Amino acid sequence: MKKSYAILVVYDSLRNKKSFQVKDMEKELGCSRRTCLRYTKDIKDYLSIYHPELTLFYDRKKQSFLLKQKTKQD
Repeated sequence: MKKSYAILVVYDSLRNKKSFQVKDMEKELGCSRRTCLRYTKDIKDYLSIYHPELTLFYDRKKQSFLLKQKTKQD
C-alpha cells in the first residue's frame, strides 16, 4: 500500500474509532511496527499544523493511540 494511502487509512480509523493499537495497524496495512510508528509521527505533524486543537495521544494502559482534544494543560 502506498504511504499516503496508509496514512489516510490510519487517520480515518482514528476519526471514526477514536483509537487503535499498533499491532492492529500492522495487520491492516501489512507493514512493520516501525513503519506504523513513522505514520503516527506524520499524523502528529499534520495535526500540529492543520488541527492544533487535536493531538494524537498514546494510552500506555490500553496500548493504543487515540485522537484527543487538547486542553489548556497540553
